[in-house]
Amino acid sequence: MNLFIAQANELTAGPQGGAAGVLHWLRLNWGLVGWIIGLAILALVAWQNRALVRKFFREVLVELRKCSWPWDPTQSGLRKYKELIDSSVVVLVSMVLLGAYTSVVDFFLVKATGLVIHWKL
Repeated sequence: MNLFIAQANELTAGPQGGAAGVLHWLRLNWGLVGWIIGLAILALVAWQNRALVRKFFREVLVELRKCSWPWDPTQSGLRKYKELIDSSVVVLVSMVLLGAYTSVVDFFLVKATGLVIHWKL
């Protein structure tokens, strides 16, 4: 925040006053300005279509009520999340195994490629 204050002070007191100072500030903060403009456009479009946006979120809530969540509301403590924990463990083990498989295959393919490239006829 202090950076913006320093830049704003530089606009008024610095050697580049007026329009040149504003252009200099925009060059320094073009990402921030782009985000602000993008969010303003998004807010304007959402405001113009607010009936559709409300309808969308109502439909999302209806669909979420139909979902089967990975925990048992009748249980308490960690037993409540047994299905969630089991599913997470399966995903983590699968990721480790797939990563190991990919690494081993990559290692052998690199070695085989090296042998083919350096093979003398």
